[in-house]
Amino acid sequence: MSHHEKEHIIAAYSFELGKVEREYIRARQVDEILANIDLELASRVAANLGLPAPTAGTVPVRQTSVKESPALSQVNLLSGDIVSRKVAILVADGVDGKAVEAMKAALTAEGAHAKVLGPTSAPVKTADGQSLPVDASAEGLPSVAFDAVFVPGGKASIEALKGDGVALHFILEAYKHLKAISFAGEAKELLSLLRLEEDAGLLEVSDSKSFKAFFNAIAQHRVWDREVKAKAVPA
Repeated sequence: MSHHEKEHIIAAYSFELGKVEREYIRARQVDEILANIDLELASRVAANLGLPAPTAGTVPVRQTSVKESPALSQVNLLSGDIVSRKVAILVADGVDGKAVEAMKAALTAEGAHAKVLGPTSAPVKTADGQSLPVDASAEGLPSVAFDAVFVPGGKASIEALKGDGVALHFILEAYKHLKAISFAGEAKELLSLLRLEEDAGLLEVSDSKSFKAFFNAIAQHRVWDREVKAKAVPA
């Protein structure tokens, strides 16, 4: 397991056992199960639950010939492409329709799936007056259903998104979950509004070269280096 995966396992055990009301049951899980798996895991979870750290497991350590397997870590199983990944495109009236179509075409060419999300499920008007179909509302299809987010430009669209709490939460939640996010044109104004700093997975895109950087970030599954900063995001 990578460092990030180990931290997530510790957090997951702490979260789930923290909902157990009876302390003796929490202690039993730590002392009789986790301690027999890994003492560091048990000690870290015990600290998060306010329990004494176990000093040893409750069953004898078995000598085993099973070797460590890199296949247990998802980090070692990345395909390097974005085939089947889902990308949300956040829009409102006045959006840059050409930017939307360019990103959709580029994603489709890479085998990914794009979903256009609006304030409602009704079509929006692009900056040049065209009707743009919407797949769903951002409220009805939240960020947890996607691998990445793209916010195209369009002055009126961005002004609308600035005042849309659902859209802002959508972006912040994706950021907190360490997902790749890209902005185009006026959409970069949302970075300062949300107090987000560009990183390896928070990118401004404008052409095929920058699209490629965005796709590379998606292919990494998560932006692990963002994790410390993301903890401060209230989403």
